[in-house]
Formats: sequence, structure tokens, C-alpha cells
Amino acid sequence: MAKEEKTVGLGEITMIRDILMGQQMAEYNKKFDEVEGKMGEMNSDISGKIKAMEKDMDSRLKSIEKDMNARFDKLENLLRTHVDDLNGKLSRTSKSDKENLGRMLQEMGKRLLEK
Repeated sequence: MAKEEKTVGLGEITMIRDILMGQQMAEYNKKFDEVEGKMGEMNSDISGKIKAMEKDMDSRLKSIEKDMNARFDKLENLLRTHVDDLNGKLSRTSKSDKENLGRMLQEMGKRLLEK
């Protein structure tokens, strides 16, 4: 008895699959397309939000930098004023001390001459 071998071609398998699962496959494809569409929208939305956040952060950082620079300038001016005041006081004190020392030396000189 000779065996007859039947080979099933790719076209026949596709036709059998379409007959058995055609509607389900169409539904799956539709759902996959919907999911892909939603993912695309979500990616676009997230990208937009990230760009907005980056812009907001840049703006905030520039504002903080400007504020810090203003504060450092005020602090520098305050320190310069205090240093200048201290230098002035030191100069006046030194002048006063020199004058006092000069008077004392004059008095000592007079006393020495009187004796």
C-alpha cells in the first residue's frame, strides 16, 4: 500500500487560520492599533510636560541666580562699608594716640627742663 503524502502549503495554513480566527485576529489588530495610538499620545503628552518643566526649572534657576547675585552684591557693599569705617576709626585712633604721645613727650620735656 502506497502512502500518499499531503503537504499543506503556507497559503492553505493562512486560509485555515483566517477561517478559524479571522474575526478575533481583526479585533486583536484593532486593539493593538488603539494601544499604539494611546501610547503615542501619552509619549507626546509626556514630552510636552517634560519640556514645560525644563523651561520652568530654567526660569526658576535664573531667578535664584539673579537673587543670589543681588544678595552677594549687598553683602559685599556692607562689608566694604564696615571695613572702610574700621579703617577710619583706626586712622583717627592712631592720630589721637600720636597727639597724646606728643603732648606727653612735651610735658616730660618741660619737666626735665624745669628740674
